[in-house]
Amino acid sequence: IPIIYDKDIKKKLPNLLNYLYKVLPNNIVGITGTNGKTSVSWYLSQIFNLNKINASYLGTLGEYYNGKKISNLNNTTPDICSLHKIAFTHCKKGSNNFIFEASSHGLEQGRIEGLPMNIAAITNISRDHLDYHKIMKSYRKAKLKILTNYLEEKGTAIFNSKIHIPKKIMKILYRKSVKTITYGSKKSNLYISKKNKKFLLSINNKKYNLALNLLNDYDIKNLECSICIALAMGIKKKYIIKKISNISRPPG
Repeated sequence: IPIIYDKDIKKKLPNLLNYLYKVLPNNIVGITGTNGKTSVSWYLSQIFNLNKINASYLGTLGEYYNGKKISNLNNTTPDICSLHKIAFTHCKKGSNNFIFEASSHGLEQGRIEGLPMNIAAITNISRDHLDYHKIMKSYRKAKLKILTNYLEEKGTAIFNSKIHIPKKIMKILYRKSVKTITYGSKKSNLYISKKNKKFLLSINNKKYNLALNLLNDYDIKNLECSICIALAMGIKKKYIIKKISNISRPPG
């Protein structure tokens, strides 16, 4: 067996992995945030499952294919080799929709380097993991790498309208021809409001009645993010609205 030595193999890994795993899902979605990653991923995968569309999920709860658990994971975001291999395996099974949680550790350590991620979502950024990142500035920078370092050109960036995205990052997204979608407030692209015990879904100022079993504010915000991603992934709003009442919280 020929052996090739390299002093900096980490920089070569993305190219090697792209050579090994040529066939990957069409939609690869990375979701990050201090809170909400798991819920958003779970709600999103349920939207696919309820509409009988093949989808995969990878994160805190483990590895799932079409709503069925395959295995547990040692980390929220697996190592770079495992992540590529799992995405490839799921694609060969028939999943063109790959949803994964991107932790700040995973983003900082380049675990998603080379993965053709066309949709990136940020739920929120608050104080956490300072044992690793040391200061809030470093933690925030690690989270925002999902937009600056890993999101593909002409991709879609989805984030809570209450997150401050610096102008220099917005300029990077503009240069990469990235489409931005916001949620979380009346001025955003997507917003869920409640009136007289009824829920209204507003998409670019067009309103739709929504039947919901999830009532807490954090549930609603996570659901808004999930719907934004589902729309960006090509699911028609009528199919989302029809099945949304059947969505439940993630296990635990």
